[in-house]
Amino acid sequence: MSDDLLTTETEESEGGDLQGFVIKGLLVALGLFALIVILILVLAPSETTVGRVAVVRDILMIVIGLEFFLIVLALAVLILQVTRLADLLQNEAKPILQDAKETLHTAKGTAQFVSQNVTRPIIRLTAFMVGVRTFFRELGGIRRAIRKNPERKESDE
Repeated sequence: MSDDLLTTETEESEGGDLQGFVIKGLLVALGLFALIVILILVLAPSETTVGRVAVVRDILMIVIGLEFFLIVLALAVLILQVTRLADLLQNEAKPILQDAKETLHTAKGTAQFVSQNVTRPIIRLTAFMVGVRTFFRELGGIRRAIRKNPERKESDE
């Protein structure tokens, strides 16, 4: 159990590390982009503003192309993860549900067997014994009643 907790904590910390790594990478990329744009504007000849804008445009087109590539890569990873999830559900969750269904069926059969072969006979035996006890109690009560009545008749006379 402690191994499971350690694994979960490790996975969570790796997920946090990955997120921090991505954020730091994006900030570095944004900083480099800003630095490149500033260097181009500073180093380009001041007479040709059109040239500067064209260079910035070209750089932005390259950055957008890289972003498109990253988006396609992220979609490919997403599709692979969804495929793995579907495979997991088919190959692992479905058999677990099937085993649970079989276990439930077995438990139901066991309960019916115990009910028919153990509980019913015990209830019948108990009912019979209660009937026998009641019979003898009533028989004893009748005997006492018969004994008391002659004594009363003799004392009444």
